[in-house]
Amino acid sequence: MKHIQKSQEPPKLNEYRQNNPNRKWENFRHDCQSGLEEVYVKLLEDQGGLCVYCEMKISKPNHQVEHFHDKSDDSDPNAIKQWHLDWNNMWYACMGGTKNTRNTAEYMLPIKDNCSCGQHKKKDDYKTIFPPQKIPAFPRLFTYKNEENGISIHADEKLCIDAKIEPQQIEHTIDVLNLNCKRLCAARWAIIKPIYKRLENIQKPFEQYKPLIKIFMGNKYKNGLWESFFTMIRWRFGEAAEEYLEEIQFHG
Repeated sequence: MKHIQKSQEPPKLNEYRQNNPNRKWENFRHDCQSGLEEVYVKLLEDQGGLCVYCEMKISKPNHQVEHFHDKSDDSDPNAIKQWHLDWNNMWYACMGGTKNTRNTAEYMLPIKDNCSCGQHKKKDDYKTIFPPQKIPAFPRLFTYKNEENGISIHADEKLCIDAKIEPQQIEHTIDVLNLNCKRLCAARWAIIKPIYKRLENIQKPFEQYKPLIKIFMGNKYKNGLWESFFTMIRWRFGEAAEEYLEEIQFHG
């Protein structure tokens, strides 16, 4: 998970919500196809093409709009907020390993073990996991480990504490979203393996990292997209990546 800066609410969603304050997400999807496409486009732009949870690059049909807060929540009868059509409750997400795209990074059997992200999140999990809108741009909250089945993700305890965020909540979030399923660990390894190969013969890492960072991390501010598993790549390049992100004024 990485920092994301939400843009303004898309005009057609805003208009539909104002005119239909009690309608649900399913109604909007059915009634306003052009508005739905506008939502997809804006979420993709905001997130640089990456899933809000696993950071895999998303492509159709492996995509969906994820409502972080349970959209059917009506626990507070006096609540003004309508979660179904709340723009700040909408995020771009992959299908969490449930869509058979013939790509093992996106789909791997058994589905139960390799289901992740919003598809693995239960109705009330939003109450305990770390919300995507609170992930800071700096510092990076996650670290990674080489495992037998690929690369696993974990809370970076020191950096979490520096950011006044409980590492335990970050670990809980990783568990709830099943971000260390076999499918995602293998997908991370497929992305980082060529990076390791390119770094084998580098003599002066810090100076020589910069051109590689631009290749492997991407730059949303130039071409609209980040590369898959952005935070893992950021972790691998260490201080050089932090310097690069400061140079490009990284804000999500």
